[in-house]
Amino acid sequence: MMRRVWLAVPALFALVSCKPPDLAASYRQAASRLSFRLERVEPRLDMSLPLDRSKLVVRLVLKVDNPSDVHFHARRVIGDLGFEEMGQLRRVGSLDLPQGVDLAPRASSSMVLDLSFAYGDLRRNWASLSQVVHQGDKATWRLEGKASLEAFGLPITVPFHTRYHRAQ
Repeated sequence: MMRRVWLAVPALFALVSCKPPDLAASYRQAASRLSFRLERVEPRLDMSLPLDRSKLVVRLVLKVDNPSDVHFHARRVIGDLGFEEMGQLRRVGSLDLPQGVDLAPRASSSMVLDLSFAYGDLRRNWASLSQVVHQGDKATWRLEGKASLEAFGLPITVPFHTRYHRAQ
């Protein structure tokens, strides 16, 4: 019986001396594999009189693909929305999705965002926006942002860039 106890001691030392896996690093690596893409951009111009009550409403559908085995919870998504016109980026405004969205493992999730931009934004970009919204010109929308994620209580921030090309 005494010999068995002595045989267990080296096994116990080997087990204790093993370095535990770095879960935070593996979660960060899994988060870096998330894929963000604008699936749809639907701008709508709501004109009102007086003009300072007019606004631009943009519905975005942001799709997130999670190819990993890790379940993420997107706590917040922030970003800048703009469109490209003749090689130049025109910033329209910012988005901030403060409510959470679950990103299931090996699945795709969609986030629907309705953004509203005031008269000042409209006035600054009126010529370009009116062409994109009313005349149906080809538009390439761009969203650059950051997603604040959580995986099993560990916070992770992931930057993303996505484009959406609409051809009428």
